[in-house]
Amino acid sequence: MSVQVIELAEQIKEKGQKYVTELSELLRKAEELAKDDTQDMLTRALAYKAAGNAYQLLNQFQPALEKYDLAVTILDTLNEPIELGRTLHAKVGMLAALALRGWRTHPYFWSGFFWSGFGSFIRKEQEQ
Repeated sequence: MSVQVIELAEQIKEKGQKYVTELSELLRKAEELAKDDTQDMLTRALAYKAAGNAYQLLNQFQPALEKYDLAVTILDTLNEPIELGRTLHAKVGMLAALALRGWRTHPYFWSGFFWSGFGSFIRKEQEQ
């Protein structure tokens, strides 16, 4: 796993809470890192998760769900149950917040809720 992706995720978390206007450059870096075929799969998954976090902080929920789904898809193929759980937690936390805000009627709320990835997470836990 790349130190670069860890630092990037921390910067997104820090800037997103104080300086939302600075997130676009960090988001661009996260998306570039996620698509970089020279990176290992864990780094790419964590970069997708970081991008999802940035989109969530920007209140762009559909792209956030898409990035979380990409991260979950990669993490599901790796033996990384802790990172998979953390990513699912971020995604479901966002969906729960949207539900509390009255977004339950929006189509991507339900598609994201049902495709939260918990099925694959539970299946892997039962296999162990």
